[in-house]
Amino acid sequence: GGTGKTTTAMHVAVALLRMDMTVSAIDLDSRQRTFARYIENRRDFAARMGHALPLPEVQVVERAKSSPDVAADEGARFAEALAHAKAGADFVIIDTPGNDTLLSRLGHAAADTLVTPMNDSFLDFDLLAKLDPDTLEIKSPSLYAEFVWDCRKRRLIASRANLDWVVMRNRVSSTEARNKRKVATAVERV
Repeated sequence: GGTGKTTTAMHVAVALLRMDMTVSAIDLDSRQRTFARYIENRRDFAARMGHALPLPEVQVVERAKSSPDVAADEGARFAEALAHAKAGADFVIIDTPGNDTLLSRLGHAAADTLVTPMNDSFLDFDLLAKLDPDTLEIKSPSLYAEFVWDCRKRRLIASRANLDWVVMRNRVSSTEARNKRKVATAVERV
């Protein structure tokens, strides 16, 4: 959490809407509802100010609270939301929570493109790979990188469709800093 996933999702949605595309949004973090609230706040602002701002349709997929089969319940909820979103939009933007949940995994598996924002921090970089702190050489992929790789393999086997993964540096400071340079060097090596 805190890398800018929701802000990035909203910027992508608005950019697509500004290009006259239809966009549906799915928020998989039913506890925080950050993406849904962002859209609601934009809608309220537009109404208050009398502006016609483009807005995506948004759905929040609730986590199963108490179900005999949580996986089946959440899977069905997600499948229904995704089918509804795909039926009425050129693009579907899915915002996932910052932790590993079944819904987050379903969202990753359904994606054509994953966008992973990261700050200029080696804490965030650890999401991509384990590095030697002195040489910045990559020692091994991270748990998340292995998960994305597994999603890509399963997707290719199932549908022959590729899963693209874009890692974007977010909140890049305008001032030169030692850590900024080191992260930039490490990203270039990945």
